Amino acid sequence: AGSNRWAWGVSSGAESGSDAGSDFFLNSYTDAGAYKDTPFRITRSNGKVRMTNACDVDGVLTVGDGTGSTTFIIDGAAGNTRGQYLRSNGSNRWGWFANTAAESGSNVGSDFTLYRYSDAGASLGLVMAAYRNSGDVRFYSKLISEGNMEVGDGTNAATTIIDGGAGTSRSISFSSAGVNRWALGTNSATESGSDVGSDLFIGGYSDAGAWLGTYVTVNRASGRVVLQKGQLQFPATQNASTDANTLDDYEEGTWTPALDDATNSATLAAAEGTYTKIGNKVFIEGAIEVSSLGSMTGTTIRITGLPFVAKSSTSSYLHGCNIHRVFNMAFGAQGETAKGYISASHIRLLTDGAGTTGTTAMNATDLTASSQIAFTASYITA
Repeated sequence: AGSNRWAWGVSSGAESGSDAGSDFFLNSYTDAGAYKDTPFRITRSNGKVRMTNACDVDGVLTVGDGTGSTTFIIDGAAGNTRGQYLRSNGSNRWGWFANTAAESGSNVGSDFTLYRYSDAGASLGLVMAAYRNSGDVRFYSKLISEGNMEVGDGTNAATTIIDGGAGTSRSISFSSAGVNRWALGTNSATESGSDVGSDLFIGGYSDAGAWLGTYVTVNRASGRVVLQKGQLQFPATQNASTDANTLDDYEEGTWTPALDDATNSATLAAAEGTYTKIGNKVFIEGAIEVSSLGSMTGTTIRITGLPFVAKSSTSSYLHGCNIHRVFNMAFGAQGETAKGYISASHIRLLTDGAGTTGTTAMNATDLTASSQIAFTASYITA
């Protein structure tokens, strides 16, 4: 009805050279025919298209022709939000932006942010932020990797940092099908000074994901390792170490002592023994009760069957044995008693006393068909 609604044409900008001026424009007008704005403009010199209002695309928006480099630029003033929304039926679902953080120098500000939105289009908060000055990336919810997650490029030092407030637990959880199994982290012990608090821990969960408790704690101030369950298991086969400060074995068990003269064996009514091995040191105790000497003769009387072979030495008597009880012996003199030492995998029995100048080899005649001997010893393994 004689009122302008749209107008397109060429601008009045001077053609000053280098293809400048005479740009194409599209103007819009109000119901009264007054100029409203220029929603569309093409600059003749560079071909750039500028749309000053929202642009709704009902189909696919393609940028570039698939042959050269293509860039989609969102340009706004610093301190203002610049970004994009992904919507469903007009309601926001996701949005990524350069935020409004001030560009105050040293590459600070205009950080990248990713937000999520509810079914009603309301913001559910930050999911991720990347900081322009440092390149640091912060996630505000779980980060789940369906495959391997790598930190670093294999050429430089790489560190994974879990940063939380003092007095809170900071940990990594290991799960099976979404149910917790293990946790490794620092506990919530108060950081009260002198390096106290935030101790390292390892804890476990039940099949149902319920917390079973802490198994290992390492004290940050002292470095002391605490086993909350009180057990430390070594392998069945020792992994020996040559380091003097390394404990490489611990074992407890039983063994069965026997009695012989290096050729013939006695029959025993009872025989029992126990041992504890710590590193290369073995502690044993045992007792035997004879029921028959059989064909035993001579002076090489031995208790055999030691759980570990003793270390050889230039002195045959390096590994001593304490005979703390004998009974029903046939010693030839009053005051005579039994002693012994360890050689290889047996205890060599001796007698001592009755005016002699030292120990002598025990003879089969010093034993009876009901002799009893109880002993303890310690020795270094071969």
